[in-house]
Order: sequence, then C-alpha cells, then structure tokens
Amino acid sequence: MLVENKLGGSQIIGTNQVAKSAPNGYNLVIEVSSHAVNPLLFKTLPYDSLKDFSFLVQTHVVPLLLAVAPSMPIRTIPGLLAYGKANPGKLSYYSGGLGSSLHTAAELFKSMTSADILHIAYKGSSAAHPDVISGRTSMIFDTITAIMPHVKSGSVRAVAVTTLKRSSIAPDVPTLAESDVAGFDTSSWGGILVAPGTPKDVIDTLNAGINKVLLTPRSARG
Repeated sequence: MLVENKLGGSQIIGTNQVAKSAPNGYNLVIEVSSHAVNPLLFKTLPYDSLKDFSFLVQTHVVPLLLAVAPSMPIRTIPGLLAYGKANPGKLSYYSGGLGSSLHTAAELFKSMTSADILHIAYKGSSAAHPDVISGRTSMIFDTITAIMPHVKSGSVRAVAVTTLKRSSIAPDVPTLAESDVAGFDTSSWGGILVAPGTPKDVIDTLNAGINKVLLTPRSARG
C-alpha cells in the first residue's frame, strides 16, 4: 500500500482525487469529520460528499481534549471563562484547518459560552503543537490520542474532554458537560471511502479486510 499525503484544503484536495479516480478499489481516502462539514462551509465543492463516494468502513471515534499552555493560569473551564472575561482579546486557539473537528469543537464551545477566543488555523494539528507549548497560542482542542503525550510530559495542561463521558485514556480529566457547559458533546470520527461505482464484491472484500485489522489487538499486529 502506498500512502500519499494531500495536506491542506480541509481535505478537499485528496478527497477530490479519489472521487475522480477509477472505481476499482485501488484508490482509497481516509476521511474525518470535516467531510460532513465541508458542504456547509464552502459554497461549492468539486464533488458531492454523499453521491460521489462509496463508503467502506468507519475506522474510529475519538474524544477531543481541551488543553492550555502551561504558562496560562487556567486549570478549569470556569477558570478559562473568567480569564477570558478579565482579559478580552487575549485568548486564542488553534485548529487543524477550517471545518476540522478541532475547529467545530472550539466554535461550539464559543457559541455555548460566549467566550471571546481568536481562531488560528494550521495545516494539521501537529504543526500547531509548538506554538501551544510555548504559549504563543493559548489553548487547543485536539484528539486525545494526539495531545496526550504532551499532557503526560507536562508540555500542556489538560482541562476537559469533549464527550459526555470521561475518556479511559484520561479518566481524571473532567468533561466539558461536567464543567458548567451542560450538554457539550462532540468527538472526531473517521472512515474510509472509495470512488463511486466501485463493484460491491470489491467493497465487501475491502470492508472485511479493514475490519479484520481494526479488530486485531495491537499486540498481535507485529
């Protein structure tokens, strides 16, 4: 399998390449939540998000974690909101791009709390980590798997997770719903798509193979 990274464009560049590819099952695209959001953010797309793809499998659903730079005097959601009110215009957050789950989670948080937080878009979350760690960017919403190494090292401080239930990866971190943002619930999901018209037997074969890998314990993957 050859992996070709197509960064930028809220995944539209890589997604369009697969939408226009031959329907033989050899060109796959790994999508995330932005695939469902892009039609609401862009006036036109070079493809139809539903009609121009055959859907193979959902690969994951991952909670997001809200974290702050360790230099920030913030440890809780009420503390974050109080800091924002006392320091108007000073809070900022990064996202992995327009329409990403990181972007929509932060905007949901802003709409539910009326917080004044500047959005700074990056080409992928890993590109923003140094700015968050250094304090150039105040806070982040990131997938819990991506940001936890920095939490464990003390490079960033975990504040809350975005799902209704706490995450088994960080059981001591409260949810936003527990932290005075009642009903807050969002996550990042992903799946694999192929070009429209791909034969059903090819889709079934790919679905079975991918699910077999997803259900295989990490220790047995070699």
